[in-house]
Amino acid sequence: MTIANASLTSSTFENNLLAAVMQHSMLKHPFYVAWSEGKLSREVLQEYAKQYYAHVRAFPTYVSAVHSHCDDLETRQMLLENLIEEEQGAENHPELWLRFAESLGVTREEV
Repeated sequence: MTIANASLTSSTFENNLLAAVMQHSMLKHPFYVAWSEGKLSREVLQEYAKQYYAHVRAFPTYVSAVHSHCDDLETRQMLLENLIEEEQGAENHPELWLRFAESLGVTREEV
């Protein structure tokens, strides 16, 4: 870190970080651009549904790990809200992803 960077306020740092993240948004990736434009075949989407499910299934554990190591109450509460949305009830995200896969003709067993 340089001396100039050491004087960044937390607000400036946050704005710079957000700008950097937005430059590399997942939705700008050629795969997601093609998907948004309707250019992906059903077969490609089927394979994607099968592969990406591993991330969808594991994501709540990532949130839980961060939550359990966070000292800030407000941030923990935000993470808890996200965790509840991810996992609670019949409309949890892994279940919704499995339904998405099924809509593409992929069975739960294949996922």
